[in-house]
Amino acid sequence: MKSLVKTQKGFTLVELIVVIAIIGILAAVLVPSLTGYITKARQSAALQEAESLKTVYATFLVEEADGIEDEEEFILYATEILDFKGTLKYNAYDEQFEYTASNNFIVIFKVVNGQLTVQGDPIKA
Repeated sequence: MKSLVKTQKGFTLVELIVVIAIIGILAAVLVPSLTGYITKARQSAALQEAESLKTVYATFLVEEADGIEDEEEFILYATEILDFKGTLKYNAYDEQFEYTASNNFIVIFKVVNGQLTVQGDPIKA
């Protein structure tokens, strides 16, 4: 007599569909949180690049005892001292410095009590 035992080789269609559905659900849950982490990392990188401006500003005030007469003077000074990866400009209307980091996030600084302070979180340019 012939054996009626059937040996299974491979997966059934139902098993494959279940696995694909599980992978799809995991991707739908993880992708939005992953992009949020990437944005936070880029914001932190922009803040880290811009953090050196605070030190340069304090140094500039010590060297220029009469204070800042022209904001462009500080920008030139900072450009000489730091190897900028981004761009620094002064917005006279809002009386603030805007540093655009290399990853296109903008960090806004204002002078408060003689110190350069960050205003809010970096924003995407």
